[in-house]
Amino acid sequence: MDAEHLLEIRNLNVCFGHGESPLQAVRGLDLDVKRGETVAVVGESGSGKSVSALSVMRLVEFGGGRITDGTIAFRKRDGGIVDMSRLDPEQARLMRGNEMAMIFQEPMTSLNPVFTIGDQIIEAIVTHQKKSRPEAAAIALDTLNRVRIPDAAQVMKRHPHQLSGGMRQRVMIAIALSCRPQLLIADEPTTALDVTIQAQILRLIRELQDQQDMSVLFITHDMGVVAEMADRVVVMFRGEKVEEGDVETIFHAPKHAYTRSLLKAVPHLGAMKGTDDPTPFPVPGENEAPAARAEAPARPIDYAAEPLLSVRGLTTRFDIGEGLFGRVRKRVHAVEHLDLDIWPGETLGLVGESGCGKSTTGRSILRLVEAQAAKLEFDGEDLTKLSRQDLQKLRRKIQFVFQDPYASLNPRLTVGYSISEPMLLHGMENKRSAFDKSVWLLEQVGLKAEHASRYPHAFSGGQRQRIAIARALGTDPKLVIADEAVSALDVSVQAQVINLLMDLQRRFGLAYIFISHDMAVVERISHRVAVMYLGQIVETGPRRAVFEDPRHPYTQRLMAAAPVPDPTMRERNRMPITGEVPSPVHPVGRPPAINEMIEVAAGHYIARRPEADEPPADRAA
Repeated sequence: MDAEHLLEIRNLNVCFGHGESPLQAVRGLDLDVKRGETVAVVGESGSGKSVSALSVMRLVEFGGGRITDGTIAFRKRDGGIVDMSRLDPEQARLMRGNEMAMIFQEPMTSLNPVFTIGDQIIEAIVTHQKKSRPEAAAIALDTLNRVRIPDAAQVMKRHPHQLSGGMRQRVMIAIALSCRPQLLIADEPTTALDVTIQAQILRLIRELQDQQDMSVLFITHDMGVVAEMADRVVVMFRGEKVEEGDVETIFHAPKHAYTRSLLKAVPHLGAMKGTDDPTPFPVPGENEAPAARAEAPARPIDYAAEPLLSVRGLTTRFDIGEGLFGRVRKRVHAVEHLDLDIWPGETLGLVGESGCGKSTTGRSILRLVEAQAAKLEFDGEDLTKLSRQDLQKLRRKIQFVFQDPYASLNPRLTVGYSISEPMLLHGMENKRSAFDKSVWLLEQVGLKAEHASRYPHAFSGGQRQRIAIARALGTDPKLVIADEAVSALDVSVQAQVINLLMDLQRRFGLAYIFISHDMAVVERISHRVAVMYLGQIVETGPRRAVFEDPRHPYTQRLMAAAPVPDPTMRERNRMPITGEVPSPVHPVGRPPAINEMIEVAAGHYIARRPEADEPPADRAA
């Protein structure tokens, strides 16, 4: 093993299944990571990126995989070299956490739902750093603050289901970083995070690298993050490494055709400058989705007509019980007096920090959580007055693509049946035609017909997200609420899926609430944009107005924090985020002040607060 290498993988082969034709997930992979170096592994979902990382941690066996050939040499703190592929399960367990740690792609399936957040971080610190529980609790609190968890002391007392997807991702990052490993394997660590928190996390990882000479194996599809973080890049395609080089060479002089097509599909913030309407991504190559080739003419949006969805005064709050008797002294003001309208054929982009209330807004509209509203009308019907049975019927017209696809797919059902089930439930199709339509939808989102007979665990995170999108489109809805629907997809598939959504919108007049933290994607797909902060909208207007002339300081901060897929821009100046992390938690009887929206241009509104013209930094509860 080379003296400067911390990790050295040679001829790694990983298979799933047994019998005559097992699935070869990784073939002949060679990969090196030097001490203090960041190596990014990029490629399509299903290309073998995560399987390679799980093999290094010796966790691939828990998912039904097995290492059939190759070596994984790792240099321990004491200088000794071990082959991870040859360790027994107990020896591998001792290596995890102390020598190497992993940030997993799906935090909800990685966190224990039974234990509080604090208990899970403390357990990792006590186990691997031999600290007492009081010492571990102090380290845990400090780590949560470093990943900018608001009201960290209270979050330590909560369970995973009480946090948003982005907050859970930050908790996973905190657990991994609390052990101060030699090698940090980060599998899509910033997928669920908004750009401001992402910038903070990436800066934190770099600081720890400098302090501890830590190495990072970064698995991501976000080429902006690759440009920001990586020293070297490894490109994988269908289980094999097809290109490797330093970050500047990969971005500016890629050799392999797949690398070139990957970079062409990367969304660039500012690419839509000077245009008003959404425009499909250019998707070169043979992987182009059918929908991207057969564009229907764009439908003009009649803003003089009645909106498809009209919301006024939407408010969603969650009580926090404290003490022995669970007395409610504080509330999470997740959504506070929110107003919005959606017209047929329109896409409203909803952006903001993780934990700001974006997902809760979507769930509240569909009445999946208890909420109050002065007005909540969809297609001429008052949703607040519908019975459970009538609401069930109406939900055929409103479909939701959830942020965590693994949690929203039934592990006991094949994906073909999962896609067919809503059609059968609403009596739209018979079993045969429903299954045929599910196969067609799978092909539309870039999967294959034979995938219909497989179960969710057999797919990567990005593939499961495509399955969730296919299921949502099965009932021919009028409104789709897409909650981070393309966040887990690599850039080429992301482009295909967004083009598919746009084409369906043109053909059938679909409306979308597109919840995302990816500013470049929102700029590409949206007609109008609403920016949320601490449960309230702080800026809204036509996409061109908001992106080309952002007026609110928080919107400007989001734009400045967006990663740029160009390694030469790595050292650009950014607006720093400092001070105490604001919290949506308030004492009972002391709700937050409501923003007053003022019109600064035609249809372009920003929030004005009496305190200051800054993002609302509410008092910590």
